[in-house]
Amino acid sequence: MTDIIYTKVDEAPELASGSFLPIIKMFTAPAGISIGTKDISLAGRILSQFPDHLKPEQRQADDLAELGELVKTHLFVGIFYTKIVDTKGKKNVS
Repeated sequence: MTDIIYTKVDEAPELASGSFLPIIKMFTAPAGISIGTKDISLAGRILSQFPDHLKPEQRQADDLAELGELVKTHLFVGIFYTKIVDTKGKKNVS
């Protein structure tokens, strides 16, 4: 199992997440911390529900369900980044 699981998300959030992942890998590599990814995008979740309609190389695991089970164990420590958008459309990070 990897030490840190980094989640892949949909479209615009992926631009920020994808650019931050290499930075995380650069800082954690010297410490021997492994980084893994899980795809929790809408497309990934849909694909995971229809494996019988896909070729073996197209099939995808239900990463969101796997993460859901992981949070129920003692192995999980979460760091959450939440974007809150107010009524005027200004983004606040909390």
